[in-house]
Amino acid sequence: MLLLIRIASAARPFYYLPLWQQYNGTVTLHVKTAGDPRALVSSVREAVRGVDATVPVFDVKTMEEQLLVALLPARLAGTLLGAFGLLALLLATVGIYGVMAYSVAQRRVEIGVRLALGAAPRRVLLLVIGRAVRLGLGGVALALPMGWLTGAALRSFLYGVTPLDPQVFVTTALVMFCVAVGAAAVPAIRASRLDPGAALRHE
Repeated sequence: MLLLIRIASAARPFYYLPLWQQYNGTVTLHVKTAGDPRALVSSVREAVRGVDATVPVFDVKTMEEQLLVALLPARLAGTLLGAFGLLALLLATVGIYGVMAYSVAQRRVEIGVRLALGAAPRRVLLLVIGRAVRLGLGGVALALPMGWLTGAALRSFLYGVTPLDPQVFVTTALVMFCVAVGAAAVPAIRASRLDPGAALRHE
């Protein structure tokens, strides 16, 4: 948690003192390299040994490895939230499919009458898809303000992204809209292929 707080905090000025003025048993040596850092580990050890042979060099990490350790809790939290998001998306897909399938079943006779009176299957398909579009737009209209509020509340936990990124909001809205239409596609196709005679006899 301490590493997370330090990463999330704003940059602060630092100053360095000679070790003999402020002794610390554990000293971190930062080495800037132009190539592969791992290839220079032995050279750094030799350089330190040349200054003081009694100083051990241990726990050597590249900056990428250090950041992986520091960001591990955030990555785990992001993965967990992403898994919950996918689960919620799956549940939404199943829910919309169930609602549309139930709606088609309830309007079976009406659809049969429309087809018997000469309505084109394409019109019936658009009728069912149109309702799914309205559901999708309603979901997007409710989700965007909630996403804005959630992003503002989680501002301090985000790294490298802004909580109100327009690209994220637009992509999310498109995904939700496509899920709504896709979930309604199967009931809509079934409705467009309904046999008018069978529907009327069912009543």
